[in-house]
Amino acid sequence: RETTIKNRFFSSDGHHLLRADRETAKPLNQSGEDDLCLSLAREIEKADALILSDYGKGVVTRSFAQRAIALAREARVPIIVDPKGSDYAHYAGATVITPNQSELALATGRTVESDDDLVSAAIALLESTSVGAVLVTRSADGMTLVEESHTVSHLRAESQEISDVTGAGDTVAAVLGIALA
Repeated sequence: RETTIKNRFFSSDGHHLLRADRETAKPLNQSGEDDLCLSLAREIEKADALILSDYGKGVVTRSFAQRAIALAREARVPIIVDPKGSDYAHYAGATVITPNQSELALATGRTVESDDDLVSAAIALLESTSVGAVLVTRSADGMTLVEESHTVSHLRAESQEISDVTGAGDTVAAVLGIALA
């Protein structure tokens, strides 16, 4: 597959204006999936965590996600998923998924305006996907962790003025991966 190339354009004061992408966005074919799984199977024993960052570009298909999660579980490696789309069933078995607030609303079909709404939606997601925990990223409001036991932790943020939030979700998944590893 062609490697995705993203060109970002910024104003002179540093604000993000436009992104132009060159990418393949079709589902991974069976041969590509098999090759990717073989590579993962060879390397997973050396890993301390597996991060599946689903950009919705066709690589993290339902089949690939389930195969990757099974390999990581067999190797006793924690699995962090940065999800996309509205169907999170293919992430079943992951240690933690990290949707942002709007992704959680899309995946559950619920309003997530208040803390109570958000927790209720996260619990519904836990129960429908059989994941260990849901960590909802909430922009300036921080993050909310809802564990399988329904334990809830609100992690507040210190708000900062930033011009570009590109990579914020990736950063959360990476730091969480390091912590769990």
